[in-house]
Amino acid sequence: MVFYNGTDEQPDVSELKLSDSFAVKTDEPPALECRAVMLNINLGHNEKLLNACRRLHDYSYLINEVRKNISKGVGLEKAISKAIDDCIKNNILADILTKQKSEVLNMMLTEYDEADVMR
Repeated sequence: MVFYNGTDEQPDVSELKLSDSFAVKTDEPPALECRAVMLNINLGHNEKLLNACRRLHDYSYLINEVRKNISKGVGLEKAISKAIDDCIKNNILADILTKQKSEVLNMMLTEYDEADVMR
């Protein structure tokens, strides 16, 4: 199972196949195939799942807040820090974010940087 929270438009549920990432395509079916279900966990998608799992919902909320801050022209580090502060204030992941704010900030900065490099 793969949780998707990227910015490309994706359906709520889709199937990923390893063979789709092969550089060379053939008409032959692959000798071995790996499949995974991908669930879009961006806010507004898979609401039943997000409502059933508070942590997953709150994580999606945090990511959405970061994106909103960036869309307002706030720099990445400040956008993440502000989103974390707003979440703590609104009791969203407050138990984790209060204790480990710097670790979460550093992890999110690393993840975002890695995404830019991969593009």
